[in-house]
Amino acid sequence: MNAEIEKHREAAEKGDAEAQGQIGFAYLLGPHEPEHLEEAVKWFHKAAEQNGPKALQMLAICYHLGIGVPEDATEAIKYLHKAAELGDAEAQCTLGGHYYFGIGVPQDETEAIKWLRKAEEQKWEPATPLLKEITNGSAKKEIEAADKMKEMLKKFADAAEQGLDEVQYQLGKYYCAVMNTPFGMHTNTVEGVKWYRNAAELGHAGAQYELGQLYRYGTRGGVPKDDEEAVKWFRKAAEQEHVEAQFRLGMCYFKGRGVAQDEAAATEWFRKAAEQDYREAQYELGKCYVEGVGVPQDDAEATKWLEKVIEDDDEFDPVQRRAKGLLEKIKERQTSSEPQS
Repeated sequence: MNAEIEKHREAAEKGDAEAQGQIGFAYLLGPHEPEHLEEAVKWFHKAAEQNGPKALQMLAICYHLGIGVPEDATEAIKYLHKAAELGDAEAQCTLGGHYYFGIGVPQDETEAIKWLRKAEEQKWEPATPLLKEITNGSAKKEIEAADKMKEMLKKFADAAEQGLDEVQYQLGKYYCAVMNTPFGMHTNTVEGVKWYRNAAELGHAGAQYELGQLYRYGTRGGVPKDDEEAVKWFRKAAEQEHVEAQFRLGMCYFKGRGVAQDEAAATEWFRKAAEQDYREAQYELGKCYVEGVGVPQDDAEATKWLEKVIEDDDEFDPVQRRAKGLLEKIKERQTSSEPQS
């Protein structure tokens, strides 16, 4: 991520919109820490101020899904509209879908057809079949299916009200998930948060972890950013052996977020998750042994954990790439410490 950012930084700081967008993408695709996502949005804003259509679309997605900024459907549609008005065919097609399904805007078939036709005129291929589905009425089946889903969810909600924590958790998961239609994405995280909280308070580890994540980012479902609340819920889940919560709690201790920094405690939580084969925890634990942070420096122990990370050898996995880099560092250190003949 850092190399990609530095490659574009000089041009971006001189006002190059494409370079600014590339930095935004680098932050977006890097580690999903809140500060990285906020940086992504910052650079997309810079590019969007120069009417970069892709940056405008990325801002629409970020505001729509609460990535790096609080969810805001009005802002999302504003940026999507601007990209469409600038003539971007993909944005025009997406906007048409939003109008047809009423995602972030009132349902309006006339507006939907208008924007889809604009996209089709530019030979944006996805627009043509979607436009046909709307004009011949077959797309209404998707709306009917959505209505049936609402009825089914009502039955689930009735069951969840009886205190069934797994049903409440699954409802939270459904509403907070990014649901794709052929025309765009939508969520209902406010409803999702309600069900996650209900399940979490009943002791459901998965819901406790998800609630911790919502407090960690502070951008979805009206949940404020609150590191201490995040730690509280991560701990509850981690104590029930929830592996992702164990890792996340370790990171909170490691960085001193929501809890006093304690590298030894961090490594213990990393170990618990690593023993459950959680790759990121294995990497962080190995790194701690490489650097002697929270544990005594120990190359043999570091190698043991880092080799677990790369067992399936996926060259596209960023965690594996970082693990390989540390293993090389260990080899170099061992080679340089060998006595010269």
